Amino acid sequence: MTFYNIPSELKSEIDSLEKMILDVKAGKLSAQELKPRRVPMGVYEQRKNDTYMMRIRTPGGAVTPQQLLRIAEASRRWGSSYFHVTTRQEFQIHYVALENVIPAMRFLLEAGLSTRGGGGNTVRNIVSSVDSGIDPLEVFDVSPFAAALTSRMISESDSWTMPRKFKFAFSNSPSDTAMASVADVGFVATEKNGEKGFKVYLAGGMGAKSAVGILAHEFITVDEVYAVARAAKNLFNNKGNRKNKHHNRLRFLREDLGKEKFLEEYHNELEAVHKLNPEPLHLELEKFENKSVSVDLLPLQHNSNNFVIWKKRHVAKQKQEGLHSVVIPFALGKIDNEKGIELANFLMPFGRNVLRATKEQNLKLRNIHEKYLGNIFEISRHISELSEQPAILRDTIACAGADTCRLGICLSRGAVTAITKSLSKSELDLDRLSGFRMNLSGCPNSCGQHQTANLGFYGRTLHKNDRYYPAYTVVAGAQFGDGHPRLAKIIGDIPSRSIADFTKELLKYVIEKKREDESFDEFMQNSGLEEANRLVKKYRELEVPLYEDDPAFYHDWSASEPFTLAGRGSGECSAGLFDLIEFDLKNINAEKKELSKISETEAVKKHLYNIAHFSARMLIITRGVDAGSEGQVFKEFQERFILPGLVEKRFERVVMAGLSKDLSLLFELKEEVLNLSEAVKKLYESMDDQLRFPNERNSNFVNSQTKDVPVHDFRGVGCPMNFVKVKLVLSKLPKGSKIEVLLDDGEPIRNVPRSVELEGHRVIGMKKKDSHWSVVIEKR
Repeated sequence: MTFYNIPSELKSEIDSLEKMILDVKAGKLSAQELKPRRVPMGVYEQRKNDTYMMRIRTPGGAVTPQQLLRIAEASRRWGSSYFHVTTRQEFQIHYVALENVIPAMRFLLEAGLSTRGGGGNTVRNIVSSVDSGIDPLEVFDVSPFAAALTSRMISESDSWTMPRKFKFAFSNSPSDTAMASVADVGFVATEKNGEKGFKVYLAGGMGAKSAVGILAHEFITVDEVYAVARAAKNLFNNKGNRKNKHHNRLRFLREDLGKEKFLEEYHNELEAVHKLNPEPLHLELEKFENKSVSVDLLPLQHNSNNFVIWKKRHVAKQKQEGLHSVVIPFALGKIDNEKGIELANFLMPFGRNVLRATKEQNLKLRNIHEKYLGNIFEISRHISELSEQPAILRDTIACAGADTCRLGICLSRGAVTAITKSLSKSELDLDRLSGFRMNLSGCPNSCGQHQTANLGFYGRTLHKNDRYYPAYTVVAGAQFGDGHPRLAKIIGDIPSRSIADFTKELLKYVIEKKREDESFDEFMQNSGLEEANRLVKKYRELEVPLYEDDPAFYHDWSASEPFTLAGRGSGECSAGLFDLIEFDLKNINAEKKELSKISETEAVKKHLYNIAHFSARMLIITRGVDAGSEGQVFKEFQERFILPGLVEKRFERVVMAGLSKDLSLLFELKEEVLNLSEAVKKLYESMDDQLRFPNERNSNFVNSQTKDVPVHDFRGVGCPMNFVKVKLVLSKLPKGSKIEVLLDDGEPIRNVPRSVELEGHRVIGMKKKDSHWSVVIEKR
C-alpha cells in the first residue's frame, strides 16, 4: 500500500536524470547545467562539495513500516549513518554520492516513494495535522485530502514549472496545528450547518517578508478543494514573478497587487476553473482507516514509575476506544539507520496505517492498543534516549544549519544541543513546558520555522574589532488557533554563546509566572514578551570579550574552528532557468576578462568563439529550448532571436560564423562579437516576469480571425518541457488566437491538453495522426 499515487512518467524522468549525471561524470555537461534538473527531483548539494541530500515526499508524514524500512536501507546503502525527519513531515537521506543518486531513487520508487518535487520551483510536500484521524477534538480527518491533492498535483506537468516553490497545508481543527494559515494555500477543517468543509487561507509564508495568509474563504465544501487549489496554482503560474528569485513567492504577488486586486485575480481564476467542471478529489478513505489490528505479539506488562512518566509525556488517547498514539522522539530528527530498520521491522505486525512523521521531527505511532504500550515503551527506550526526557526536549526544532546547508550561518543544531544540555542539568520542572514551541533556524530563511514559535531564534553575525562572531536574533510570541494567527515578533540580538543561559532564564520565568488556565501563546503575547525584551537587553549589553582574551566566544556551538562564513554558498531552492542564464552570463564576463589579457591570435579566436556561443545560448532556454550541440545553439538563436527581430539582423554574420565555427571570420568580427554579448545582456535586462521581451508584449503574432493556424511541432519533447513550450507560445498571443500543436502519443497527449485547459485555455479539438496527435488550442 502507498498513501499517494506516483505518475508513470517518473521512471522516464529518472532515466533522463541518469543520462545527465553520466554526462557530468564524462565531462560532457557541467555541474551547473545539471543543477536545475536535479533540484526539482529533490536532490540538493550539501555543504561538503560533491555530496547530495535526497528529500523524500511523504504527504502528511504518512509512511508505512515497509516504506520506513526502505528509507533506512537506502540511507545505509548510499547515504550516511543516519536519515532525517524534516519540519515538513518528510524524510531526507544525506551525503549521497552523485553516482548513487539514481540507484537510490529507483530503490525508493519500488516502495512507492518519490523524491520528485522535493526541491526547486515545484509543488512541495503537502503537510497536515499529525493527529488527523485520531484526535478527539478534530472536526474531521484531513489526511485523505493531503494524499489525494498530492496525487493530483504531481500528475500535472505545470506543478514542476512554478515561478517558485508552492506549499499546501491541511489542519484538522481551528487549532491549526499544521499552521495552514501561513502556507501558500492553507485549508482548515470546519463545519457549516452540519456540512464538512474548509476555511481557506492564501498567500501566507515564512522567510523574507513573512506573512499570515489572507482568509479567502470562510467556508468551501470538501468537493471544492481541488478547484481552489488549482485556481491558486494557476494564479501563481500566470502572474507570479519568474525573474526575481528573491521576490517570487505567492505572498509577494499579493504584496504587489494589493489584497483586493489579489483576491479579484484569484476569484477570476477560480471562476475559470469552475467552468471546466473539474472532478473533486478522489479520497482513498480505506487507506486512512484507524482501527485495532490483531498482532501476534506477547504483551509486556509494566507498572514502574518510569513507565507512568513515559505515558504522561509521550502517549495520548485516540478518539478510537482503547487505542493510543505514541511519540518516538529523535534528537533534531536524526534517526540512526540500524535503529530505523529495527523500528520498521517491529512495527510491521501493527499494520500499514501506524506511523507519521511530525513537524517536530519525531515519529508518531498510531492505532496502538493499550495492552501493547509496554512493548512500545521497551522499543522506544531502546531506539531513543529522549524517550525518558520531557516533551520540550524532544519537540525543540532546528533546521540543518551550517552543518550541511550552504545557506546556513550558524550551527543551529549545536545551539539546540547546548540548550537541551543546560535545561537537562537545571532543576526546572520541564514537564510544565509540554506544548511550548521552541524553534531555531541557522539563517533568516525560516527552515526551522522560528516565526511560528513561542520562542524562536535565527542565525546571524555580529562583530567586534573586525572579528565576526556567531549570534542569534530572538523572536517570540507567535499565536495560532484563535482565528487571528500571528507570527513571532523580533526582540533583538544576542551572542550565540549566550543562547543557553538566555533560554534557561526565560523558561524559568514562564514556569513560575504562567497561570494554569493560560496557554503558552497567550502568556508569551503579554508578560512573556516583556521578559524576553528585558533578557535580550541584558545579554546584549554584556561585554563582548576580545578574541585574544576568549577565543571560545568566537567559536560556534560544536565547532572546532573559529566562526567563519567560508563554505557558505548560494541556495538551491530556486534552481531553474535563471541559474542557467546567470551561468552563461558569468561565462561571458569571464571570457571577456581573459580576452583583455591576451593578444595571441589563436587564443583570441578561441575566446571570441566562446563569447559568441554563450551569448547565443544564454536566452534560448526562455523559448522552451533545451539545445544540445553548439551548432544547435546557433541555429536556435538565429530562428528565435534574429529572425523575429529580438536581436538586430546585423549580428547574423556572427551567428553564421559561430554555426560554421569559422574562427577567422569571428576574429575579423571581434567588435561585433562583443557587441552581440552586450545586446543579449540588455535584452535579458528588459525581460519581464513572464519571460517576454518588450516587442513581444503587445504583438499579435497570430490574427485570431484568419483561417491560418500556426503549427508547433513538439513531437519528441517529453513532459514537462512540452507543456513549457506550449505555455511559452500561448504567452505571446492575444486572447482568441489559435494554435495547433503536435504531440506524441502516451503521456504527452494525456497531460498537456489537460494542463492547458486547467490554465483556462480551450482545447478545440484533438485528432490522432499515425503515431502522434494534433491538438488545436484557443487562448482564453
